[in-house]
Amino acid sequence: MNQEYFLYEKCDNSNKLVIFLSAASSKSFTGYKLIQDIYINKLFIRDPNRSWYHNKINGVSENIDDLIRKIDKISKKTISILLVVRWGGVCCNIIWFKIRNIKYFSLFSSDDIK
Repeated sequence: MNQEYFLYEKCDNSNKLVIFLSAASSKSFTGYKLIQDIYINKLFIRDPNRSWYHNKINGVSENIDDLIRKIDKISKKTISILLVVRWGGVCCNIIWFKIRNIKYFSLFSSDDIK
């Protein structure tokens, strides 16, 4: 898995997962500094291709369905929270409907977390 675009940090003492979809063409994982010290499972994903997570992400997924399968595999035993920045919201609704254990999601502008 290409950790430049898909970074999973496991926390053995937590049954919660925060999934953070970065803004389109983001150069780093949006929100990483915001939650890096919180003891919770974290999954950061970014799409450098500006395809809003629908197309291939090199070393990560072939398309959105493949990406959803990878997220679902990680999130199976957790209560998941999906945080989405700007254009990641286009993908958010699809993920929300396909992965049933996502209990909450929030969509916001990257300007909100600088």
